[in-house]
Amino acid sequence: MGLTLALELGWHNIRCVLVEQREEFDGNPKAKTVHQRTLELFRRWGRDIPKKLRAAAPLGADFPAHILYITRLTGELIAALRNALPADSGNQFSPERTMRIPQCYLEPVLREEVRNLRTVEFRVGWRLDGFDQDEHGIRAEIVRLADNRRRQVRAAYLAGCDGGRSLVRKQLGISMRGAAASAEALGGVFRARELWGKIAFERAFHYNVINDELPSLATVGPLELPDLWFWDLMRVDPQALDPAAVIRKLIGQPIAFDLLHVGPWTVHNALAERYRHGRVFLLGDAAHLQPPTGGYGMNGGVGDAVNFGWKLAAVLKRWGGERLLESYEIERRQFHEKTYEESAKNFDANDLVTPGLEDPLLGGSRREALAERIVRTKPVNFKSIGVTLGYRYETSPVIVPDGTPATPYETSIYVPTARPGHRAPHYWLHDGSALFDHFGKGFTLLALKEMDTSAIEEAASNLAVPLTILRRPDPNLRDLYESNFVLIRPDHHVAWRADAVPNNPDAILEIVCGQSIG
Repeated sequence: MGLTLALELGWHNIRCVLVEQREEFDGNPKAKTVHQRTLELFRRWGRDIPKKLRAAAPLGADFPAHILYITRLTGELIAALRNALPADSGNQFSPERTMRIPQCYLEPVLREEVRNLRTVEFRVGWRLDGFDQDEHGIRAEIVRLADNRRRQVRAAYLAGCDGGRSLVRKQLGISMRGAAASAEALGGVFRARELWGKIAFERAFHYNVINDELPSLATVGPLELPDLWFWDLMRVDPQALDPAAVIRKLIGQPIAFDLLHVGPWTVHNALAERYRHGRVFLLGDAAHLQPPTGGYGMNGGVGDAVNFGWKLAAVLKRWGGERLLESYEIERRQFHEKTYEESAKNFDANDLVTPGLEDPLLGGSRREALAERIVRTKPVNFKSIGVTLGYRYETSPVIVPDGTPATPYETSIYVPTARPGHRAPHYWLHDGSALFDHFGKGFTLLALKEMDTSAIEEAASNLAVPLTILRRPDPNLRDLYESNFVLIRPDHHVAWRADAVPNNPDAILEIVCGQSIG
């Protein structure tokens, strides 16, 4: 989240200090799936960034995106969910495809991008030790871990991107509410050079293992070819487990392996009671904690950083008003509440432990019954395009509603719409580029009919609002967006649309820029 926010602010030419205590990412391969929407947001900074991430992805774009439910890696198949990533076929709805790249491979790419920004002071090996604020700004104290050197940093705002145990949140006295799906978990990484030759099944991203020797459903899968693997168990007592014994029970045959990393972790599903106190804001896991079921944690955090980042840049450049900053929590909480429900539902659906799946006589029928349940309940965990692309800001002080009815909001069904508050629909142009690639850093007025736009251009100039006019008189695009004029924000969300430029364009711009009450 900190890297994303630094990149967003750097894109808008805003100076910032990024403090990161870890010299490099640890061995936990968490946050493995990067949604299309996250890649769209990265793509705004340059189309080469998704390309670099694809090159860094350890399994490659052609690796089978299957999820298999099995008794052991050398055991029996229960059910197969093939092509399980939440991507649409043929890039119909997005210029990007959902990518399999764990955070330990993604983060170095973003770190390198941050290091190339002259506006970002990136302090690796430093930790925030405390802060205070007044009406004029922030005074933070940071410490270098190597030698305990201390430094004071003064800034206009502070963004707490410091994870589930957020010091920033704790110092503000903000509590977390929820945790309905909390549980303890254990995971790790191992190397097994012979394992691919012993597995009884086709290659897959995930193998979910259920047998009588494991206390809960276990996930195991390839991390990096040819022989690096990850594993996880949730709803367990980490202290009661022998990691090596767990791996042997996952495999089912005596195969040599090296245990490289083991780490306990906690599953939460909770939201901070508020995301702001004065000049301090909470982003990512500091504001919302979710089970990994659905991939909404890291991906949602990237959305937080972009939403907050462009608004903060607008305020610092003085064309955005205070209500822009107020809208950060109002908008993002709507997304987090939706994914809170989805994550809890997915987590509960993982309670699939069924005795006797390997029983010589009854195991077959029990596997068949469990397979029916898996096929009925689990695809929604992975096929979530209705949430990842279809989320919307129904109530926001910086969105101008047009009175049209809400579109369906279903987990696995995405209906493109340019209704205000929604992400603008993707569209391929005749030259092979994506419409998104032509949006500006500020607001973009998409003009789909040859009509005069001088009034809104003059209003933007008077208010110092950066405005790009994008003229595309394409009937198909007009049908998709259902209006002649669509005003699109820096984060691709529609702020306003109509068939004619209003008589009071100043008032519209003042609302969407947070300068007045909508």
